Amino acid sequence: MLKQNVDITSYNKLRAYLKKQSVGYKAKKSKVFTNEQIREFMMNAPDDTYLMAKVVVIFGIYGACRREELCNIKLTDIEDLGSQLLVKIPCNKTNKPRSFIVNDTYLETYRKYAAVRPSNFHCNRFFFKYHNGKGFKQVVGVHTFASIPQIVANFLKLSDANLYTGHCFRRTSATILVDNGADLTVLKRHGGWKSSNVAEGYIEESLKNKMDVAERIVTSISGAHIQCKGASNVGVSTSTISKTNTESTSSINYEVESTLTGLSNLIGTCNNCTINVHINRQ
Repeated sequence: MLKQNVDITSYNKLRAYLKKQSVGYKAKKSKVFTNEQIREFMMNAPDDTYLMAKVVVIFGIYGACRREELCNIKLTDIEDLGSQLLVKIPCNKTNKPRSFIVNDTYLETYRKYAAVRPSNFHCNRFFFKYHNGKGFKQVVGVHTFASIPQIVANFLKLSDANLYTGHCFRRTSATILVDNGADLTVLKRHGGWKSSNVAEGYIEESLKNKMDVAERIVTSISGAHIQCKGASNVGVSTSTISKTNTESTSSINYEVESTLTGLSNLIGTCNNCTINVHINRQ
């Protein structure tokens, strides 16, 4: 349509043929990091060598940033609020401004990197070259940002380190967010996606997510029992509260509250429980 002014939607047989040819095609996507891998890198990687990479990991995962967005972050886009950091991403692929917060967990890492910025470096871009504990008057290019996930993978001694591409941090951020209970609306707002299909494509099928689904299915099937941590199936007996003409409503309410309190003490720290309370009135 753009180059030849031909509307391909009118060629039904051609469209059907192209769809048939694409069956079984699986797009090649970047691998993602787990929570444990990120934590290990942030704790064990020496700052003299990996301080700039650590800040890139923080910004990339907290903000679901593309490599171009990391490259274009400026000093004026970052605001230190004392106990947290506010970072704005004004220019992006979809022209939809975003912002994200970095909490106090990794705030000192950011401040340590910002403190070694050369005083006579007048470029407004935030990320600068860092080597052997010193900052240099040289900005970090987009290709360097694309190689940092592979650097992190090599430090962690992960297999297929070359499969951790520049989109790794964006996919990792989306996967972690969904694995911790975020819905599609929160995910789209976090990453700035307009299409639900595109947003879902960034989510890696993690083992944790599959385990949560399996637990929900098992809980639904065995709804008559309550699964508790550190214990086998616990059966809950029912109590029948009858009402005579002489009993008052307050007495009935007290007995119901006592029964519910007993159930609460029995359940303890159970997860995914369904409690049915049946009150028979006579």
